[in-house]
Amino acid sequence: MSTNSSLIAAGYLKGATINLAPARVQAGGTADWSSRGAHRSQVSYSLLFNDNHSLQGSTQDLGHTLSYSKTITHSDQVTLTSSVFALEYPGSARQYTPNFLLSWRHLLQHVPTYVVPEKRGTISGTVFRDDESKGVWQRGMTPMPGVDVTLDDGRHARTNANGSYRFSAVPRGRHRIAAICHSQNSFFFTTASDLEVDEDATVNFGIAYSLSGLIGRVLNDAGQGVAGVTIAIQRHELKWSVATQADGSFFVPRLIAGDYDVQLDEDSLPVGYSAAAGAKPRQIVVGPSSPANAAFTVQTFRSISGRVLTYDEKTGQYLPVIRVQVNLLELGSFSVTDGTGRYMFRDLPPGYYTVSVQDGAQTSTRKLRLGAQPIDLTDVDFPRRDSHPAP
Repeated sequence: MSTNSSLIAAGYLKGATINLAPARVQAGGTADWSSRGAHRSQVSYSLLFNDNHSLQGSTQDLGHTLSYSKTITHSDQVTLTSSVFALEYPGSARQYTPNFLLSWRHLLQHVPTYVVPEKRGTISGTVFRDDESKGVWQRGMTPMPGVDVTLDDGRHARTNANGSYRFSAVPRGRHRIAAICHSQNSFFFTTASDLEVDEDATVNFGIAYSLSGLIGRVLNDAGQGVAGVTIAIQRHELKWSVATQADGSFFVPRLIAGDYDVQLDEDSLPVGYSAAAGAKPRQIVVGPSSPANAAFTVQTFRSISGRVLTYDEKTGQYLPVIRVQVNLLELGSFSVTDGTGRYMFRDLPPGYYTVSVQDGAQTSTRKLRLGAQPIDLTDVDFPRRDSHPAP
């Protein structure tokens, strides 16, 4: 202002007009709504109001904007926008100006070839039936026609009668390819069904049908499950292995119908167990709609042992008593002490037992209990006063 006044006083400027707006009122708001999913819709409404007060009067302007956008693909979006602007000057009627805008936005994944020429490749492969779960395509395997294959969620192909598909003119870079199988029967992929590859790649997909499996248990002679036992399953060149759970059960899914050899791995048995006749290899048949069952029974080691001794007053020590009969009453069995005065009862089933030794006119007894787990009860001794010690 000081510069302009000096210029006016010097005659360089004829005059100057200064407009002042003592007050301004402004208000507005925005409301948005958006859906979810791959094809998302979005609605947006905005309002802006201005009221400018000057010396000559009040100038008002009002704007309404309504916008709707729709995501067509992961790269394309369509937007429709409608706006109405109202303007009112002092002493004049309000004027309305409508505007409409339709736009389409495309996100480029790479530089267009007409801008920078680039190398393009081919992604192809075969979808095959892999009933033996080999996970690798081999000649002679049954092709699977009619399987959908997608590239970057934008390009689609369907396998032909030979089970093959092909995507040409694939731009340089990493691409996501996935196979989608539609079947009323239960199935699983023996290869990866979704992966990333370069622009030049051969990707084969293996599919196998599974309606059945193999269930079973490993039990000890008391009917309790044995955990951590390895079960080996074999069919031709295919092999599987599974370990029993805490209750002795195991389950092998995804087995096609046919004959299988099932065997218990003796080396995996915990200490105190042995593969008895009930644990011999089995040949089972897996049906097309019902699982097969294989049960194994292992022998549990339980024993009772001790010594029959007599006290020697001359030496002040206990000495072994040999050739004395020790009875196990519940089983009606007996054991004769050896040169060290020791006796032993092996391979006992679980239960309560009474061990007795005849001591002159009296009988000494010990009552014991053997549980379901492996156990060796040692030092079940019988000290005596009247006996014949070993020489």
